[in-house]
Formats: sequence, C-alpha cells, structure tokens
Amino acid sequence: MRLDVEFDASQFAELGDRLEKAAREVLAEMAQAQLVNIRLRVDAGKGLDDQQMPGYAKSTREDRQKRGRQVARRDLQDSGSMLNAMIVESIVATDTGLEATLGFATREDAAKAAYNQERAPWFGVSPDDEQLLMALADQRLKEKANDR
Repeated sequence: MRLDVEFDASQFAELGDRLEKAAREVLAEMAQAQLVNIRLRVDAGKGLDDQQMPGYAKSTREDRQKRGRQVARRDLQDSGSMLNAMIVESIVATDTGLEATLGFATREDAAKAAYNQERAPWFGVSPDDEQLLMALADQRLKEKANDR
C-alpha cells in the first residue's frame, strides 16, 4: 500500500516561525529570571559555586561597619548600583540555537562586577540557577506547546 500526502511548504515555514518566536520568548524569560537568581544568590552571600563567598577583607569590613552596612556575608551590595545595573544585553540566533547575553548597563558597573568576579566568582549561572532555569524552560515550553 502506498500513501501519498501533500503538504503546503508555507505551513512548515509558519510552524518554524512560531517555534522560533516561542523559543525567543522563553529564552527572554529565562534571561530575566537569571538576573533575579543572581540577585537572590548574591544577597544570600553565595557565589557561582552556590557556596558562601569569602568574607570581606578587614579594611572593607571595617569601612562597611562604619557606614552601617552588614558585614556577616559578602553580598556585593553597597550602593546597589552594580546589581541594579545588570541587564539582558542581547538575545541572538547562533549556528546552534539561541543565546542570551547578560551584562551591565554602564562601564563603571561592569568594571566593579569584573573586580568582584576576580575576588569571588558570582556572575553567571550556578548549578542551582541552572536547575531553576531548566525547570522554567520546561514549564514554559509545555505551556507554549499547548497554546495554539
């Protein structure tokens, strides 16, 4: 028995466009969620390895205490500008899919972030962050698959 089926190629193009749009939307949500993940993790004093970051140096600790800042954990929050300056810089298509890039709104905050990254890595996706992001992606992609 032979079965001949004809498809309109434009239907596949439309499906591809819908899939790419859904993937971009989910990645944008994941990128925004990661900004929140980083803030929450750093607020708890945890670095990129999900472990407590080393404490502040003695001089920094003393300066922070004088100004009424907490010193129990390295939370990278003094004025708040660096963490508040984190942004999603771009979402682009690559040869292998889509890629989101996170960064900072100003050069000054990017420089502070780089300095702190050298002292105690914190900026990026930690193992715990990755689990949260994958769960979000799974949930959102299932929801999008059910949207017709």
